[in-house]
Amino acid sequence: MSQHNDLNSELQLRLRAPERQSLLRSLLALVNNEYRNIHDRRKHNRYVPLHTDAIAELEHPGGSKVSCAILVYDIGSRGIGFATRSYLHQNTTITISLRTNDGEMTKVQGCVNRCEYYDNRFHRVGIVLTEKIDPRIYVSNDEWEQHTSRCDDKSWMTPRKALHIESDELESNAIEMMLSNAKIECSRTTTIGKALDAIHTDSYDLILLSDTIDPAGLLDVLTKLQSNGYAGPLIVIASTKYSCDKSLSDLGVHTVLQKPVQLKPLIAALRDIFENRDDVPNESSNIYSNLTQAQCTDEQLLEFLRVTKELSKQLECCISNDDYPRALKNCNSLYSAGAGFGYPILSSTAAGAIQTLNASCSAQESSMELRKLIRIIARLHPRENTPGNKEVA
Repeated sequence: MSQHNDLNSELQLRLRAPERQSLLRSLLALVNNEYRNIHDRRKHNRYVPLHTDAIAELEHPGGSKVSCAILVYDIGSRGIGFATRSYLHQNTTITISLRTNDGEMTKVQGCVNRCEYYDNRFHRVGIVLTEKIDPRIYVSNDEWEQHTSRCDDKSWMTPRKALHIESDELESNAIEMMLSNAKIECSRTTTIGKALDAIHTDSYDLILLSDTIDPAGLLDVLTKLQSNGYAGPLIVIASTKYSCDKSLSDLGVHTVLQKPVQLKPLIAALRDIFENRDDVPNESSNIYSNLTQAQCTDEQLLEFLRVTKELSKQLECCISNDDYPRALKNCNSLYSAGAGFGYPILSSTAAGAIQTLNASCSAQESSMELRKLIRIIARLHPRENTPGNKEVA
């Protein structure tokens, strides 16, 4: 075993706190200068971890292993940068013991992709991680929020729709104003019943939910939203302090924000949700045909969409009347024609509804999949800038 088996290591013993901070600042300044104006950096943002001292275990080609102390200054979803006293050969396998922001120890593995002599005493090392990690668990909330507020990359900010379930009008107005900073249009409902009616027919990219909206309790409300077909992200706005535990995350909750909600943590949560999100079936954006004018005229598309809107209305009646035969017939029609008119997502969603209908022989028991199909139909449009687009909507 190596003598470096805890944080009372060579790096820590031979560096006083001011020296360690000075080294950390110089490394961060170097990183910021290197990646200025480089677009690739924005794809995998890098952060300063809350706990910078760590132990790395190196595996040499002969199979021997040795541990050394490192100072981690740069952490992202795909890589880590650190300083150490030893030179590390490229492609060396390395396992790093990292402490999370709540004190838990974790291990991440990767391989060395560069090692440079730095500051007369140290080597500056970069590794590529074997598996993607969530850097947020190693970063303080302040660091995370500050990075969001100063980040130049706003590409994740595209027009979206949110539903806020809240009985307090002033609070709802404040949330609506803050969401507009991220190009999110917000609608409000005051009861869970009205919220369920809204998600049956409209698509939302996000739901924000007050934890006091229903006396039955938060978990019951979340379960109702999920069982009625909402599959997108949720933010709980809490009047009491508690964390987003597994019982909440399993029901789609991304984060819990404490009242009164402030802009910076809300924007940070929105960026986390939408930065790399690609969930077309559960978005609110328009869906356009992938066919060209030469392949299918605007008039043909408009007529097709007129028929699908009619079938969508019939599906609502099928759910109310539990009309299984008509529901199945309509879904089969949508499945057969959707991809042919340039809407493959319509065919795939109809296929899911057909499968559920065949399994249950009941339109009411298949209501979740049928309403998903209804919401998809509501988002269908011919082509961008096509005359008559607004009429179809």
